[in-house]
Amino acid sequence: MSSGRCRDHKKYDKECDACRIRSREYRRLRVAGLRDGTWGRGWLTGEPLERTRDHVLRLLAHPDVRQWMVCAAAGVGRSSLADLLAGRMHRATGTTLEALSGVTLAMCLRQITNPNQTVSGVGTARRLQAMAVDEWGATEIGDLIGVHASLVRRHRHGYPGARVTWSSHEQYRELFEKVQAQADPRGGTPKARTNAEKCGWVGAERWPDGTMDDPDAQPLPPPPDDEDWVAVTQLIDDALRNPLPGKAADYDRPIQAEIARHAHRRLGWTMDRIAELLGKKSASTVEYMLSGRKDRPHTRGGR
Repeated sequence: MSSGRCRDHKKYDKECDACRIRSREYRRLRVAGLRDGTWGRGWLTGEPLERTRDHVLRLLAHPDVRQWMVCAAAGVGRSSLADLLAGRMHRATGTTLEALSGVTLAMCLRQITNPNQTVSGVGTARRLQAMAVDEWGATEIGDLIGVHASLVRRHRHGYPGARVTWSSHEQYRELFEKVQAQADPRGGTPKARTNAEKCGWVGAERWPDGTMDDPDAQPLPPPPDDEDWVAVTQLIDDALRNPLPGKAADYDRPIQAEIARHAHRRLGWTMDRIAELLGKKSASTVEYMLSGRKDRPHTRGGR
């Protein structure tokens, strides 16, 4: 808690119950912290601030993201973010930095309220291309969301600088997530997959979670060879029938990542359950694997 006020008042209002409650809680924590010597240790300086600042700057590099969107997504005041970006902030609480570091591009875009506002068409194109890999044709998609197939094709090709309205972006995103949540995400148009392969488009499993709307993001490397794919499929099927801890512990990382994506996105497994199958120590390790990072959670930021 950074202040003794409620969200409705910029300054403490003695007539406000929420202000009084938050103020009393703040004083209680401060007194307890001073008593046991922990007060002030929660402030972070130096490298944690720089990492958070770099993260926010990467978000703001997106053409559709503004500072107020980051603030709204993180629950942080605009003045605090402005001080951080300008280098005027020399220390901050771990809670504040954690909130800002946890903001994703998708969380920022969710703050858009005008359905007619245009946004980058990169995310829309990648989702439609991934659906084409899964045999979803433009006509099928157009019928489901009520637009002409020619418009779907134009959005799918993602020409440089292409933009779509926010309402269209959300329509495509919701359809994409609905399809990915199915046990079998394939459509009914094999020709769409043939066309996708000719164009070099990649499937949903090649995009780490939360990166489809990021213009600078790159898809993951191609999956293992056919023999390994057979092994992965057999392992997943066997794990569903008879899940045992560590069943996939000896597989290479790319294969483990594919198992994790399949189990999480299409089967709805929890991170803990996937970690158990892969022989990982914690669910956070699986989360980093799904995000496409190569480093381990405990090596980032000293956390």
